[in-house]
Amino acid sequence: MSWFYRHHEQDVGPFSDEEFLQRYRSGAMQKDTPARHASATTWQTAAQVLQHIEQLQASANETPAPAWTARGRIADLVFQDLRRMTLQLGLLLLLASLGSIFVYFEESRIALAVKQAVEQLGADGATISDTQLQAIQASGSPLIILILPIALASTVLTLVWTYRAARNVRVLSAKGLSFTPGWCVAVFFIPIVNLVAPFLALREIAKASVEATQWAFQKPGILVYLWWPLSIASGVFSQMTISAMLSLDGAAQIARLNQLSGYSLPFVIALNMVSFLLFWQIALTQANQVARAGVH
Repeated sequence: MSWFYRHHEQDVGPFSDEEFLQRYRSGAMQKDTPARHASATTWQTAAQVLQHIEQLQASANETPAPAWTARGRIADLVFQDLRRMTLQLGLLLLLASLGSIFVYFEESRIALAVKQAVEQLGADGATISDTQLQAIQASGSPLIILILPIALASTVLTLVWTYRAARNVRVLSAKGLSFTPGWCVAVFFIPIVNLVAPFLALREIAKASVEATQWAFQKPGILVYLWWPLSIASGVFSQMTISAMLSLDGAAQIARLNQLSGYSLPFVIALNMVSFLLFWQIALTQANQVARAGVH
């Protein structure tokens, strides 16, 4: 590897790992001296570069760095091109978005029917009964039963995709990662932790997908930063919607459910769109990295 550092507003280098360590230890640079890899455009501190080099050397001493073979196999792992799976996931996310729109309009129709029934009975001095409410709700389209399987399938495939993407960057020789493939999936299910950790895991995958061996110095792209707040907002509205569904015991609750669905719909559609673009970006950069390495 080749490293540069800044001295009197000039780039000094390139230096190998050992040469950089020797210059740092000799006092030629300080902890906060700007330094970067030859292929990077952003500057780190010399202390950060030193830590990165030492981590790589420690990993190399523990386990010899595996090499690419003609089929792209490293140790017992094999690189999996995720582009096809990403397109399949994109189709499911599109169907999930269309399903959310369909559910919103069905809920709007039911809420309007309930409102009209309440107004009609109100004129006669009566109130709508539970039987009438249930009859109106039962008049909904039977296609709604397809929404849950589609949402479940897209969620499962997203988790499978995340696991394989995290495993791929290890096949590409990324070292010193904070999240194992298993933890990249598990963090979605841990309360409180799932507010931040999924973003950190995907950001790490995105950076390592650009250049695995120098992942700490890469930029993940803006999509992962868009995905995070959309994911949180969508999750909050989903919880509120589920709570409203569990307490559907009157006309007012039906109207509130429809209102919440209207608020959450733009976030759900935006999240699905950004998720597909983010996953496609990662799948594409991983495939490009393999192509640069000459693996077939």
